[in-house]
Formats: sequence, structure tokens, C-alpha cells
Amino acid sequence: MKYMMKHLEDAYPKVLEFITEIGTNHIETCKKIQEIMVSDTPITVTPSFQKIITDKIASACPGLKKSRDTSLTDNNIYLHIFVFRVIFDTVYAKESTIILSEKVISNNKSQLWHGNQLLALAQGEDRLIKKLKEVIGALVLNNDIKNRVEQYSELRKQLITNERIDELSDDIEYLHEYIHGGQVLAGYGACDLCPPPNISP
Repeated sequence: MKYMMKHLEDAYPKVLEFITEIGTNHIETCKKIQEIMVSDTPITVTPSFQKIITDKIASACPGLKKSRDTSLTDNNIYLHIFVFRVIFDTVYAKESTIILSEKVISNNKSQLWHGNQLLALAQGEDRLIKKLKEVIGALVLNNDIKNRVEQYSELRKQLITNERIDELSDDIEYLHEYIHGGQVLAGYGACDLCPPPNISP
């Protein structure tokens, strides 16, 4: 490890600088994505993607509660994680409609499904399920939702197409060639960055 640190600090300090810079930028970008997509900031500020959805549903369907009960054993619930996902996927794909279907379970009780009954989104009283279906359909067209997805797409692009990462990769490859393709750091003769014998580093 001492050899590695010496090479990076003395012979190739730019590598460490790039790593620190890229790491810091990535952390900041990820925080921005979190604020845009999942933050629970009050609606009076700039609400996140998920906050917009949960607030709209709470307002239009006050009888429904968020749940992770994928087996649908409870009643008057909506699976918020799945609702987030289908809305995001639809908007991300730039589609203006979302395929939803209601399935009657018993008298005055039904389920809401996405697609050809591939993914259950909710279960409860008919009136609540019908209203939820309307709300989800409207959210797909909601400009604030579209803006959050566009912002997410741009930030994600910055994470995976960072020019500094390409530059760092080139520098690391260059350094790798200097130390003879990763051989043991055995000093001069095995590494072009190590000083010749009797010459202090």
C-alpha cells in the first residue's frame, strides 16, 4: 500500500485529485437526484416526484393508505412503490397514457392493476379504486411530474457520461502501463516510475 500511495502521490498526483473531484461531484449529483425524486419536503416548497404523487392521492383518495402488502391481504390500500414505478416508467418513455384495469373482487371491492394484470397497484372500495385510476392517469400528464423526470434524466446522464471519468480512465491506464501491467512493485527495473538504484526518490 505504501508503494501504491507513493506512486499516486509523488509520481501521479493528478489521479488522486481526479478521484476526489469526481467523488465529490457524484455525491452532490446523487443528493440532487434524491431531492428531486424522493424527498419528503413539504408541498409548499418544491415537492419531489414521490411527494407530488402521494399528496395528490391523499387529497383525492383520503380513504386509501400507502402499503407494501403485495399479497393484498389488507383493504383500502395502494402499493406506493409500484405506483411510483409505473408513473415514472410511463413518463420516462414519454408516453401520454397508462394502461390500468379494475378487477372486481367482491361486492363493492376491487383491485387496480397495471397492464394486463401484471402488477397490482391497489385494493379497496370501488369508488376509491376508480378515483385512484383517474389520479394516476392525470399524474402521467402532470407537468411537475414530467419536469422531475426530465431533471432526473439529465442528472443521471451527468453521472454516467462524466468527461472527467474518461480522463481519469486514460490516466489510470497510462499509469498501469508504467508499472508493467500490474506486476509486483519491486522497484527499478519492474516499474518505470521507480528511481534507479542509489538515487533517492
